[in-house]
Amino acid sequence: MGPIAVLLLLLIRSGTVVSYWEYESLNVSQWQWQSSVVVNNWLYIDGGELYAIQNDNPTFFYLGQTISIDLTQPWTNATVQNYLRETQRPVTDGHWSKKPALFYDPFKNVVIQWGGWPYDNDDQSYEFVFTPNGNGTVNWIQSATPVTNTQDKSSPAIFGSAFVSSSTSFYSLGGVVAEESAPPELAVQGLLEYNFEGSNWTNSSSEMATANGYLVGGQAAYTPGSDQGGFGQAGYIFFVGGNDPASQSFDPQSPSLVDMSNITLYDIGAQAWYQQATTGTIPPPRQFFCSVSATSIQATFEIFILGGSTNETYDQALANDTDYLSVYTLSIPAFRWFKSTATDQVRRANQCCQLIGNKQMLVIGGTQPSNPLGIAAVEPWPNGLGIFDMSNFTWADSYDPQAAPYEQPAVVRDYYSNEYQSPVWGSSQLQVDFAWAPPDLPTGTYTGSYPSTTTSPAPTASASTKVSSSSTPIGPIVGGVVGGVCALLLALILGVLVWKRKNPKTMSSHEVQTLEVSNITTQKVELPTPLNSPGLRAGVPPSYTETRASGRQLRMEEPEAQELEATSVSRTPELP
Repeated sequence: MGPIAVLLLLLIRSGTVVSYWEYESLNVSQWQWQSSVVVNNWLYIDGGELYAIQNDNPTFFYLGQTISIDLTQPWTNATVQNYLRETQRPVTDGHWSKKPALFYDPFKNVVIQWGGWPYDNDDQSYEFVFTPNGNGTVNWIQSATPVTNTQDKSSPAIFGSAFVSSSTSFYSLGGVVAEESAPPELAVQGLLEYNFEGSNWTNSSSEMATANGYLVGGQAAYTPGSDQGGFGQAGYIFFVGGNDPASQSFDPQSPSLVDMSNITLYDIGAQAWYQQATTGTIPPPRQFFCSVSATSIQATFEIFILGGSTNETYDQALANDTDYLSVYTLSIPAFRWFKSTATDQVRRANQCCQLIGNKQMLVIGGTQPSNPLGIAAVEPWPNGLGIFDMSNFTWADSYDPQAAPYEQPAVVRDYYSNEYQSPVWGSSQLQVDFAWAPPDLPTGTYTGSYPSTTTSPAPTASASTKVSSSSTPIGPIVGGVVGGVCALLLALILGVLVWKRKNPKTMSSHEVQTLEVSNITTQKVELPTPLNSPGLRAGVPPSYTETRASGRQLRMEEPEAQELEATSVSRTPELP
């Protein structure tokens, strides 16, 4: 990892704060389990852990810093250290953790950190907050503790949930309980919601969210209601990928991965769960990947995903599988997957992704699940950062604060322009809320050409529009001539008939008939049984012996799953 070798991260070693410039010989390899949020043109990164190779031994450090990066200035992943600030967090405040939820509360103008896997056993489900300002400085303080009908201040934090925030609430689905008795093995159900205005937490049932009601290592995306350019009355939350264990027992090496040909939707207004089938180039199942989402100028909503893991056997057997090296995007309302032809240099998992600027996805760190070197595998990106241009659907090496607004990638635009087909809807309500028609966009904002509603094929049971063809041509009437009828009367009748034939009663091509929901016959799409990953490989992978300052040793089959003290730890590979 280049100069930030660790991202300008200050490192904590034996209680001493040191910078990379003092620790250039650290030989940093990987950085994982961090979280991020953007507020007022500042990117904040917090949490996670750092790996380095010292004396041929893998060593890791807790990251007790909050990184603030200025998004008003252009930078590359090799020069970003010139545009950031670092705030050291106290060693004893008990909120260093893996993958904490990090989100912004606009009502109180605070950034909130909650949950994650704590390194300090005393850290349960506390909130920590700071007030963002214009210069990127951070001052964390401990705030209230979430209290719900099933959770109080003595409840452990949640790790590995799928979380996202709207302008009014924060949502967290599933995850595992971060208890003192590591590793995490207890999956939990429930959709937690923190309402910003009322400052209250609620916990609702998630039994209908997945096949078993659990979700670990998945991702969430939010779109507002139709009045704000989204879908539905109050918006939707989309849940993609992850692990849905059959019971509370959770084993990341034997996961029951969610088939990504189906996604879960939560209707915020109706508080209802739906399942929806997807089409296109469907990505294989995965857990602990990253995602961002954005609304295009074409009024579609895209969810971009990268990386993730399955289990050690499968990951290492398919190190160069482009299905995990490539970025995918799920386009809504088509509910169709598209795959980028540009690939990452290595497979990565446990990383963080963040939308920065108008159209760029920043990928932060991660570990390499397919590399047999494990945590000793070196990060190829400078400073552990990758930048993906969402509009161009390819990788870049610089951040552009003046970038144009996000628009659909060409492959997505071509589909809506020339090949769009209505999805097989999971419910009549989804059909109504996600009905698609060409958006009414200002001239010059869209270079493609959406098909006209009068020429596009009419999908079965579509809730959008139906062109009526109610012409009633009247055929010539040839009747027998009744004797005695005069030629003048016959000529008059024939004249009237000819006039009617030339002027039938029709409906204009601009007039369309809207289908009532009650008249729609839909196909119910049930969530299939989750796809099981291949079992563990034969033989036992190397374990690690952790040496602490006290001289105690803990044998760790899953090093990252243990609670750890706020000191540096040296791990020496130990053959089984």
